[in-house]
Amino acid sequence: MKKTDLFYIILFWFCTAAQAASSPHTPYPEIQKLHVSDPLFQQYIQEVEANYRIRAKGGDAYTSFYIYKVKNGEDLLNIAARCNIPYETIALVNNISFIDSPLENKVLYLSTCSGLFIPKKPLSPLEFILKTRYPNEEGFSVYTVGNSEYAFIPDARLNPTERFFFADSNMTSPLATGVISSSFGIRISPITGRKSFHSGIDIAADEGTPVFACKSGITAFTGTDERYGNYIILQHDNNTQSLYAHLQTILTKKGQPVIKGKQIGTVGNSGLSTGPHLHFEIQVGGKAKDPSSLIKKFLREY
Repeated sequence: MKKTDLFYIILFWFCTAAQAASSPHTPYPEIQKLHVSDPLFQQYIQEVEANYRIRAKGGDAYTSFYIYKVKNGEDLLNIAARCNIPYETIALVNNISFIDSPLENKVLYLSTCSGLFIPKKPLSPLEFILKTRYPNEEGFSVYTVGNSEYAFIPDARLNPTERFFFADSNMTSPLATGVISSSFGIRISPITGRKSFHSGIDIAADEGTPVFACKSGITAFTGTDERYGNYIILQHDNNTQSLYAHLQTILTKKGQPVIKGKQIGTVGNSGLSTGPHLHFEIQVGGKAKDPSSLIKKFLREY
């Protein structure tokens, strides 16, 4: 018997033994603490190291999964370092939106092989971007983890653009300078003269002033209508959208990824508008939120 064959037999025994030791309600062995005093964590680390050795020799590593409930004070980078697995490997198979997302009490799937998990049905901007880099599953192993199906690309890492998306959790102002001429909430409409709900804020600025993406995302819609004039909707993580209206020009296309701070248009006076300004909205789960509480507050108010 070859040493390689013996190794695979031992590795298979490890996986089988781990599953037998796990809770009857889950097919994955559950690590109690990320320390070598935990036999299952010690076993997990042995599998991770064995997979690194196999990949270094050009072999195909078998990816198995463990689960771990995150303790108070632990974050993604800390967990990745202890597990000796890249943070993006853990993040993608667990639908973690950002590098600083809170994880306390979240049950994580821990892969024993490094690489990228590309979901069959992407939901977040980062997943959509990865799907464009890896549009199909051909040639890759496919794993069902929890309720999701993934193509697995061993050893792959996020590129600089994807890494920026993942690190980009905060919002910023869509204009470098400007004056908030109308705030969020009930107001007297400058068009009708009646009280109405204003679902965003208006930022007065000169025509042609650059408009920037307030956060990284995917361009969900661009178009023109009677009310908003030329406008853009960006889709972000956590079921959040941002809208930019009354534009003079639109500099992005539907389906195009944008990075926070990238110019997507210019301030205009299109649609129902009484002067050059940007109408800016934030929607979370389909409900309007006050943008001034979410973006950096360096814009002046009238």
